[in-house]
Amino acid sequence: PAQVLDSVFDGNVVSSDAAGGAIRAFEKIDIRRSRFKKNIAGSGGAIYLDPRSGPASRIEACDFIANRAGSAGGAIAARCFAMLERSSFEENRVDAETGCGAAVYGFGGKLCGRHLEFRRNSSMGRGGALCVEESSAAFVNILVVENRGQRGGAGLYADVPGRRRLSPPEPAAVVLVNATVADNTA
Repeated sequence: PAQVLDSVFDGNVVSSDAAGGAIRAFEKIDIRRSRFKKNIAGSGGAIYLDPRSGPASRIEACDFIANRAGSAGGAIAARCFAMLERSSFEENRVDAETGCGAAVYGFGGKLCGRHLEFRRNSSMGRGGALCVEESSAAFVNILVVENRGQRGGAGLYADVPGRRRLSPPEPAAVVLVNATVADNTA
């Protein structure tokens, strides 16, 4: 897989209809010990993981600060299987009222995370910290505090309509274990 190690991405901007302010991955990628600050894109303010990026892209020990997206994923938009570990998300935002996931947006894949912190992220739409749509997600040992989702899901917004139509229905699409979700507002 492609690798990004011990790097800083600061102030990168792409057009409002483009994805991935700092990185747009079309293949499996491993990002570790890196910092993403003030990157801007239409989707995935810092990182956009394309559906073609394959299985198990990994983001570990990274900081995401003040990144911004117009529509989805102020810091990360993942449209594939992605694993997030030991990372922090602070003051990221999504600007559109129809947008989702001020810090992380997962759509159409599987999103897993452990040892994550989400603080003071803000969405003009849904999902002050996290938004999961038509995906499954599992998070262990996460802190979600002081986030804002103007149109609902102040901490976490989940909408998985495709799973409800399955027969027999699949188990829960979103699982939280040892999660603290506090002082979020909608």
